[in-house]
Amino acid sequence: MKTVIALTAVALLLGACEYLGIGRNYAGQGAAYALVAECSLSAEQRKANLDAVNAAAEAQGSAARATSLDCDGDGVPDPL
Repeated sequence: MKTVIALTAVALLLGACEYLGIGRNYAGQGAAYALVAECSLSAEQRKANLDAVNAAAEAQGSAARATSLDCDGDGVPDPL
């Protein structure tokens, strides 16, 4: 009986891990779409969004340390 319970627990755990993997895939896709959308904006719009993120962080008592994205692919955050 203990073996059946243990095997059932393992099966449930493996199933839960699969759902977590699916969730990570959806989250990754969402982040990629957000990145594409943000990089398609003008520099002025991106600067306004970055300022809003930093202002929200400061309003919550956190350090405002968000930086611009690297949309041109040179490995350095784009100057805004």
